[in-house]
Formats: sequence, C-alpha cells, structure tokens
Amino acid sequence: MMRKALIVGIDHYDHIGSLGGCVNDAHSVKAALQRNADGTLNFPAPQVLTGTSASQTVSKKDLKAAVRELFADDSEIALFYFSGHGYLEDTGGFLCASDCETGDDGLSLAACHSCVLAPETSCEEFNRFLDRATLVGTPSNPGLGFFRRLLDDGVGE
Repeated sequence: MMRKALIVGIDHYDHIGSLGGCVNDAHSVKAALQRNADGTLNFPAPQVLTGTSASQTVSKKDLKAAVRELFADDSEIALFYFSGHGYLEDTGGFLCASDCETGDDGLSLAACHSCVLAPETSCEEFNRFLDRATLVGTPSNPGLGFFRRLLDDGVGE
C-alpha cells in the first residue's frame, strides 16, 4: 500500500500575525520523511504547501482540498503535518490558512479526521493560537498513525 504525506508550513498571514520558521519546518519534515535511515524510500512524494509571502499563500480553500485529497483513498499511512497558526476554542480547533482573519474561520480540525493541536512548547499550553498539528491515526484505526509506535511505547505518559 501507499504512504502519503501532506506537509504545510505557513509563515505569512494576511490578517493575523505572521510567523517565522514554519516554512523551514515544513521543508525539514519533508526531508526527514522522504527516506528511512537506511536510505530506502519512506514517503516517496510528499506534497508540500508553503505560505511565504503575500504573493505565495496557502488559502483555506487550497488547504481543505489538499486535506481531502490526502484522505481520499485507502493509503497505508496518510500523514498530515502542519506548521503555522492554530486556533482553539470551546467548540473545537482550527488550522489557520494565510487568508484566516479570526482563527475560527480556519480549517476545522474535524475535517482532518483525528488531527490534534499540540503546543510547540509547554509555555504555550493555554495559548489560543497554537503552532502545530499532526495526524496520529484515525478513529477507526489508530494504529495507522505515523507516531503510533511512540504512543504504544508510552512516550509522553
């Protein structure tokens, strides 16, 4: 079966504070995922979306289409990595695309199956704008997640 990855890094935002380093994070994750330590292919063709400037953005429409495409088939693993702003409120979480204005107008995490927002550092635990989201499996098959082995080994407990 096939392994697919969608890697998103957004530094530029039209209406909320821009970030630095998210695009670099995305490129680093792509490089790390493409090959295993022994040089064999891991994720042979990860899709990368980057928002670097006002002329190169990642719109909510494009982000949503890419997420739908990622989960459209029965891939062995479908991994989603997002580096950019996220927004969390009592009704749920959102990933902020470049055209996001308020946070809650971002891509709903419900569209990402089992995405979770995780603060980049512990001091950001209660931030309403968070910085990372990643896929750790699906509700019907949590073992598909890229980080599942770590979860099974009790990392983070």
